[in-house]
Amino acid sequence: MKLKITLHAMEKMAERGIDKDMIWRAIKCGAVSRQTDGLLARHTYIEVAYKVCGEWYIIKTVKIV
Repeated sequence: MKLKITLHAMEKMAERGIDKDMIWRAIKCGAVSRQTDGLLARHTYIEVAYKVCGEWYIIKTVKIV
């Protein structure tokens, strides 16, 4: 599994103090639901919107809930 983080997601990570480890934890351990164009993982207080393309996880955005 490899992460590809969009520019938008990188900006939101910096604004909200979210690092790659937190994203991995949300994807691996969080509750996952389907969205129109991808998936949404929620773990503790973080949500990660992403798509799976082969071995890549494309991170679209992250937020604190």
